[in-house]
Amino acid sequence: MTKNEYDMKIEKAMKRYYDTLEKCNPFNVKSKYVTCRSCGSKLNREYMAKNYLHVIISQVKCPVCNSEVGLYSKTFNERINKAKAYYDKIKDSKSTIKEDTTTLSYTLKDVIKTTEDRFDYILEEHKTSDFTEIIGIIGGDVLTLRVYKDGSVCEK
Repeated sequence: MTKNEYDMKIEKAMKRYYDTLEKCNPFNVKSKYVTCRSCGSKLNREYMAKNYLHVIISQVKCPVCNSEVGLYSKTFNERINKAKAYYDKIKDSKSTIKEDTTTLSYTLKDVIKTTEDRFDYILEEHKTSDFTEIIGIIGGDVLTLRVYKDGSVCEK
């Protein structure tokens, strides 16, 4: 999997997890009260919905017993845990990312050959430890181009 594929998968898994949290929000029900399954407290849905953040980034805890699973039904807890496990699985698969090998890698010989092809006639060619200097004619003008070790080409 490439980095772009990984980024798309992690974004999709994160969106799925947060959508599940939003869909399973205990304060989106029609009943007037929400019952905590851990401590048995009955909470006024309208009051709790006003006082909690509208953007849910984790499971809502019961204000009485501080339980994360108490306000959700068994089915909702399973859905949330499944979405969270999928997100964690994708996040842990980061080590399987392959480096993107689509970048062009030119060797020095390729760059020198390309530079030589630009000339109509090559008059001289000098090699030094840092660069190769090519003197030639392009369109009637005599030019000197230097090809450096890093692959850059400069006109002298």
